[in-house]
Amino acid sequence: MLKSVANTDNIHGHVRCIAHIINNACEAGFKGTLKGAIKKCKQLAGDTHKSGKTIKLLRRHCQNTETRYVKIIQPVKTRWHSMAMTMESVVRLKQALLNIKATADRDHKFVETLVKHIPTKLQFEAMEVLVPELKKIQELSERLTSEKKPTIHHVIVMMIMLQGISDKPNSPMAQNFIDLFKEYLNSRVPNCGRHNPVWATGAFLHPKYKGAVLHFVNPVTGVVSREVVDETKERIIEKVNEIQAREQDVATSGSDNTPPSQTQSQTQTQPSLLDQRLSDSQWQALDKYFEETNLLSFGEPTTDEPAANTISTQIEVYLNTLPKMADPDGDVLAYWKTHSDTVPDLARFARSVLCIPASSASSERMFSLAGRTITDQRTSISSARAEQLIYIHQNFDRAVPHITTWDLGPVENPRGKKTTPSQEEGPVAGGSKSADTLSPSEMAALEAEEEALDKDDCDWNHSDVDVDIEDDDADDEEDNE
Repeated sequence: MLKSVANTDNIHGHVRCIAHIINNACEAGFKGTLKGAIKKCKQLAGDTHKSGKTIKLLRRHCQNTETRYVKIIQPVKTRWHSMAMTMESVVRLKQALLNIKATADRDHKFVETLVKHIPTKLQFEAMEVLVPELKKIQELSERLTSEKKPTIHHVIVMMIMLQGISDKPNSPMAQNFIDLFKEYLNSRVPNCGRHNPVWATGAFLHPKYKGAVLHFVNPVTGVVSREVVDETKERIIEKVNEIQAREQDVATSGSDNTPPSQTQSQTQTQPSLLDQRLSDSQWQALDKYFEETNLLSFGEPTTDEPAANTISTQIEVYLNTLPKMADPDGDVLAYWKTHSDTVPDLARFARSVLCIPASSASSERMFSLAGRTITDQRTSISSARAEQLIYIHQNFDRAVPHITTWDLGPVENPRGKKTTPSQEEGPVAGGSKSADTLSPSEMAALEAEEEALDKDDCDWNHSDVDVDIEDDDADDEEDNE
């Protein structure tokens, strides 16, 4: 793999997985003063997953405190932000858990163990403050792990949003988490990632902000710096000139190895919106940041006409002439396609940059799916068949209209009754007759068979297989003793 990547053209460097960095920042925050509460949440999840008696006790106290019962989510190391979901489920059961801690009979060993794993009131207060902030972090992280839409242009935007999470919560433990979270995030992504070439290029090509997010206020002088914007413009000009020179060399040599252009059918399959949208409050918080720093004044459209159609001129046309995209979560690919005639070279380069994923989460999900497809029971499956199954799983919504062999029509019930699926009517599976075509003698035989089956069911229900509920309760009491 290393050799094949090393011999591949057009590999410009390594792009770090931003979702992994955000998740590690959360893990760093959980190792602070909130560590005890995190440990108890994990223990509670284990108690409710292993003991049915614990679930019954918890449900009973939920009824007593008029609390809606929810299942405590088991945190998984390989599932990002699962600890945030565990904490949220524990917070929802706060009243019932505290009621168990105050009134439950601790003579039973499992109750005594459960009480030890219930967080304190201060820990509950800290988690209540943190849950909304953790949900914001999770929402931003999931937006950056989108599989079917561009994400690279949102990295710096999301980093600015993460810096805006609450700085002064009412809980010292919550404040400690936020401090550790931002400390780790700033160490891995300094200055909100503006100095990362790929992230900066993606943010520059975001039609809503047009590089405004690359401006930052110098903490020493207090002056807005344009350094990153100028560096990004020079980088784009250099890359586009390299691509054009390489294509010219290929054209003069008589061999064209460039990939085929996108067909009309492919461009029509592009959805109009991103598959995961952020809440309006998140974008409003970002707009407030721009109003306070006055950074959006950069890149307002003008009526000046370009003098020449070079890449430098196209960049100036993009910044000063082309309109901004109204929706910050809109389809950037559609924007660049619309203006490809005005800025052809820049639009083509923008598509090559926007196809870079901001996170490796999609490929990791694909590895997990392949592991569930190629199992110990399916070791003989061919690589071609495994690829087909995985492809259908990932594109099932697109494959369904083309699957015509699944329309089986009325299906024969094992009990003799006929059920008709919602599909269009067709022949009965296996060549059986439909109910409308049965003769009177066949109908009588079918009714007799159904009565015999019902009688067998009645005999089974009154057999010695069933256990009396009172006996079951007695066994539980005996086990408790």
